[in-house]
Amino acid sequence: MSRNRSAVCARYSTDRQSPVSIEDQIRKCREYAKGLGWEVLENHIYTDEAIFAASGERPAFKALLDLAFSGAPPFDMILVDDTSRLARDIADAMRLYQRLNFSGIRVVAVSQGIDTASEQADVLVTVHGLVDSLYVKELAKKTHRGLEGRIMHGFHAGGRCFGYQSLKAQGGVRLEINHVEAPLVLRIFEMYAGGISLKGVARALNGEQVSPPRPRAGKKYATWCPSGIREMLRRELYAGRVIWNQSRFVKVPGTNRRVRRERPQSEWRIVERPELRIIPVDLWQKVQERVKAVGEMFGNNGRAGLVARSATSPYLLTGFLKCGQCGANLAIVTGRGPGRKSKYGCP
Repeated sequence: MSRNRSAVCARYSTDRQSPVSIEDQIRKCREYAKGLGWEVLENHIYTDEAIFAASGERPAFKALLDLAFSGAPPFDMILVDDTSRLARDIADAMRLYQRLNFSGIRVVAVSQGIDTASEQADVLVTVHGLVDSLYVKELAKKTHRGLEGRIMHGFHAGGRCFGYQSLKAQGGVRLEINHVEAPLVLRIFEMYAGGISLKGVARALNGEQVSPPRPRAGKKYATWCPSGIREMLRRELYAGRVIWNQSRFVKVPGTNRRVRRERPQSEWRIVERPELRIIPVDLWQKVQERVKAVGEMFGNNGRAGLVARSATSPYLLTGFLKCGQCGANLAIVTGRGPGRKSKYGCP
């Protein structure tokens, strides 16, 4: 059996890059293989479009690795245009090459002349991996700087917020009040300020079949949930204040998961936008006072102890169990209701 059966892996990062980039990568791999008499398996060409290398959501790449680590892969080597098509993080790259080498899969980066069958491959992969990693970090800094500039000039940095709509403008995208959704936002604040609980607000909206901002995963019918309403009540944008750069996401080592981390307040960018105010100042203050009072009454204010959400939960361990990977509180994810077997999971 031939030991030169080759799979091809190609990828381009964003929708601003041309899809032709993938065709060019595949063409270069085919030409390289033909020059050496290798066979490219046409049914094992894996492409991911508009997906960044640091992302864990790369379905074609995952399918390729599943076959490579299956114990009986249909190919002997993987051809890529350059090392960044597989990974841009140096630690991820080295771990990946080591696993592929252990599985007997050879990796060839055709434009860089790197072949893991060579004794010098580790050195070359490390050097190019360092360059790729630096590129990612520099790109992140430039992107962050660009988003900061948009915020400071009154543009929208991205994301959707119920009660607003995005409109293209010269130089970027601007937010404006959605006059269909804004009255509902005002009503939610008034209901909560009037003494109705989060669950009560959600129950009332669901009873009236009011459409929520977005459907919940796995639900046939979209519903409002108390946690979503709670976040709305704390969203300063409704008071005409844009707060950007409050947090960042960091990767959990050894996984593709990212967790949210708060930034110091000195790094926040706060811009007053009175034209975006939906909630009057007095109503905003009244709601925030109630949010604080409820938190002091039913929360544990960061102290260890038994009085938290668990005090009103029918599930014994709610508020005590933590996720071993991200540290979030575990919640009931399946089996809610009497007579059903409930299971905890990371939300």
